[in-house]
Amino acid sequence: MATGTINVTSESAQLVTALAIESLGPLSNFTVMPGLVKTYRSDAYSVKGKSVTVPIRGVVAVQDVTPGTAVDPEAESGSSAVEVVLNKHKTVDFVIENRLLAESSVDYMAGYLRDGLAKLMDSPDADLLTLAQTLSTNSTGTAGASINQTTVAQIQKLFIDNKVPPFQLWNGDLAIIVGSKDYKAMLLDEDMVTAFNLGETQLPGPRRTGEIGRQFGMRFYVDQNVTSTGSAPVCYYNLALHPDALALVTARIAPPMNIPFQYVTLQMNPTLPVGGNNQLEALVTYSDDVSRRGIRVTIDILYGVKILRDALAIKVLS
Repeated sequence: MATGTINVTSESAQLVTALAIESLGPLSNFTVMPGLVKTYRSDAYSVKGKSVTVPIRGVVAVQDVTPGTAVDPEAESGSSAVEVVLNKHKTVDFVIENRLLAESSVDYMAGYLRDGLAKLMDSPDADLLTLAQTLSTNSTGTAGASINQTTVAQIQKLFIDNKVPPFQLWNGDLAIIVGSKDYKAMLLDEDMVTAFNLGETQLPGPRRTGEIGRQFGMRFYVDQNVTSTGSAPVCYYNLALHPDALALVTARIAPPMNIPFQYVTLQMNPTLPVGGNNQLEALVTYSDDVSRRGIRVTIDILYGVKILRDALAIKVLS
């Protein structure tokens, strides 16, 4: 879903460069939700608890034109910016004691990175889905039931009623994120599988590949962090959203003194222009650990999440 580029910001040892490169794969593989929301990267150094101002589009209006009467431009309604608090600072910090093996085998070091980054990038993913529980405008589905084509049709109706532009709807900018319970139910639902298979005659269907795919102009994803509450029945909070509904913001962490480092920049959507409003950033450092006679590696991300437009997301209960 995501692609990566590396910005070199200091003279670094060969190993830390390799570490930064190797980190891009896991960063991409474990970012379901971050790839589906508005992302923004601030170049300013910041710390946990500070805020970042994120620009957002206001709402423009249509006016009637009367011959001979001047048309006065209207100011856009709604906020043109939102403050996002950077209230999450996550780190992966580990030591490789076999220095010789670490420096001679990038694959060996990459195994540690993949394990750590899987957990690191799981955090913003889970925080976005937890935030989605507080959405208040739109909700559909029934606790204890499974998502089916009737649910999908109701989701589309709600998006249309909220005037999501049709070209965005049918081009697949909208996404539905489900948990493992509904993923299983979809794979066992002949009607859902048939709909997913339409137009995929050259490819195996979802029952064979384990993928969900695309249906009725919306992309379906499975995420292990879909939350649930209650019992008998348990209520799962799946989510349907437009990218402008939620925001994930990262800011630059000041690097430590006299330690090689890299800033890893993750381009979340390769179809959009490169820039701060389409990127996340992590800090990778590398240093000697004298007490253990090994190599110490840290990977840090500073971020915050926020609801931007409540009406552009739907809680899908099941």
